Amino acid sequence: MATIRVRNWDRFQHYKDRNPPWIKLHFDLLSSKDWVSFDDSKRLLAIVCMLLASRNDGCVPDDTEYIQRVAYLNKPPDLQPLIDSGFLVVEGERKQMLADARPEERREEKRQRRGEVPFSDFWAIYPNHQKPTPSRKKWEGLSVKDQKAAMEALPAHVARWTNPDYIPHATSWLNQRRWEDEIPATGAESGLDREIALRAKKLKARCSDVLGFYNNHGFLPTEREQLDA
Repeated sequence: MATIRVRNWDRFQHYKDRNPPWIKLHFDLLSSKDWVSFDDSKRLLAIVCMLLASRNDGCVPDDTEYIQRVAYLNKPPDLQPLIDSGFLVVEGERKQMLADARPEERREEKRQRRGEVPFSDFWAIYPNHQKPTPSRKKWEGLSVKDQKAAMEALPAHVARWTNPDYIPHATSWLNQRRWEDEIPATGAESGLDREIALRAKKLKARCSDVLGFYNNHGFLPTEREQLDA
């Protein structure tokens, strides 16, 4: 469990061994950077944190549900803005967790500066949401040029995927650079659909399995063993 302290608590709080505990609110608080930058909800939360800290030598419980309950708040509070501003100082395990999260935040900022298309934009359009983790990894490994080309071509591909069983996994679509494929005419696509259905019936397999094999190998299977391999 992390330790969360109110910054400069020992500097301003001089009441010792009081029951019930008291806190001092200096008038300078109204002109402090914290107070000026917070919205009203964060100002209220700052006061709540100071009241709770008075019971535990300047420490605030790292338990938002408890804080909600004891302070009669409408929902569990978000302490992160108070931590980011420095009003609350985090020690221990939670500090390490926050430090571990920052490299990903920096990577995201770097990707944005390079003009990369966020994976969330691609994922919002792509209709098959299986295997999101490898799909994200593959997407973020593409060049900015390829990401933009894929996004430009994607709507036309989505429009022809009328049967959910025939929609390839995003990883397959990206690995095979399928955004570069020429979009077939409706008749040609229907012919492929029929061939997949016939091959699935012959092999006593699901159409989605035959399609998956086709997406991965570029040709239709001729033996059931190929699907089971």
